[in-house]
Amino acid sequence: MSFLKRYFIFTMIVCLFLTGCTKHRIPNKNYIENIAPSVLFYIRPTDDDNIEVTTIVPPIKKEERKIIKSEDRTLTGARLKLNANYFREVKTGQLRIVFIDKKIAEQGLFDVINTFFRDPSISQRLYLAVVEGDMESFLNTTLKENIDIFLYEKMNFNESQGEILTQNLHYFLKSYYSAYEDPYLPFYKIQNNKLVYSGIAVFNNDALTDTLTLKEERIFRLLHPLVKYHKVLPVTICDIILLNTKTTTKIDFSNSYNDVNVSVKLSSHLGEYKYAMKSDIQENYLKLEDRIQSSLEQEAKELVNKLQKANSDCLGIGRYTNTLTQKPFTGDTWKDKWSSLEFNIQFEMTFDDLGVSKCTKNK
Repeated sequence: MSFLKRYFIFTMIVCLFLTGCTKHRIPNKNYIENIAPSVLFYIRPTDDDNIEVTTIVPPIKKEERKIIKSEDRTLTGARLKLNANYFREVKTGQLRIVFIDKKIAEQGLFDVINTFFRDPSISQRLYLAVVEGDMESFLNTTLKENIDIFLYEKMNFNESQGEILTQNLHYFLKSYYSAYEDPYLPFYKIQNNKLVYSGIAVFNNDALTDTLTLKEERIFRLLHPLVKYHKVLPVTICDIILLNTKTTTKIDFSNSYNDVNVSVKLSSHLGEYKYAMKSDIQENYLKLEDRIQSSLEQEAKELVNKLQKANSDCLGIGRYTNTLTQKPFTGDTWKDKWSSLEFNIQFEMTFDDLGVSKCTKNK
C-alpha cells in the first residue's frame, strides 16, 4: 500500500472519531419574537420569607401588556421562574429601573444589589429606588400608559436636571464599599394609587435606617458638598422661591476630629414672592438674607442630628478627614466616630438678583 493511500485512510479514520466528539444540541435562536425584554422590576418580600419579582411584559406585535410575577427563596430563582409564567423568555439586558420594597431595604440590600452587579447583561447605570405601599396595584392601573418607560425616562431626565434625586447601581456600591460614607436612594410612596416622590432613604451600610422628608431633602442637597446647583429652592419660612442657586460648601475639622465646621455660601436669584412682600424685599433684603440664613442653619442642624441618630453619613463628610499627609480613620473607625461629632453649621446668603434690578453691597 502506497504512502498516499495509507495517509488518506488515516485521515478518514481521524475525521470519523472527531465527528463523534461533537456534542449535538438544539441551537438557541433568540429571535425578537421569542424574547420579552424587561425595563422595570419590583421586588418585595412575601409572607413566607420568599422574594417576589414583578415585571411588565412589553407589547410585541400589538399584544396586550400584562404583569407577570414569581417568587422564590432567592432573587435569581424568582427571575428564572418568570419564564415559566410567560410564553417568551424574559430578558434583563434592557432592565433600567428597580423598585425595592421598604421592608427588604430595612433588612439589607446586599444580596439584591450583588445579584444585579454580578449579571453581565445588566448595566451599572441601573436606577434603584425604595418604595412603600402597594406598588403592584399602581402598576396594574397604569399598564396602558407605558409606565415602565415613563418612569425610566423621568429618572433619566432628573439625573441631569437635579429636581429629583436619583441613584444608580454604580454609585450605590461605591458608597457602600467606602469607609467614609453611606449610600442613599430616592424614596417613593404609593398614595391614592399614585407613585409620589417623598424624599430620601438613608442607609447604614446596606440597611435602611431612616427616611428624609421633601423638606429635609432640600436641606440635604444644600449641605452635600458635591451638589453645587439648585434650579428651584423653596423657602417656606418667607414664602419665596429662589432660582438658580449656586452653593459652595467648605468642611473643616478640629485637630482632635471631635468638631466639624460646615460653611455653605449661597448665591441666588429671587424668583417668586407674595405681592404684599414686594416693598419689604426691595428695601430690606439684608434682613431677609439673615432670616433665610437662620432658618437654613436651624433646619440643617436638625437634619444632621437625624442622620447621626440613623448612624448614616450619606453626606460623605468622612471623605474630608483625609489629606495628602494623613489618614486618621481607617476601616469602620470613621463610622464609629460619626454619631458623636459636634457640628457647627453656618450659611451665608447673597441675592444676585431681586427680580427687578441688580443689587451690590458689602456685608
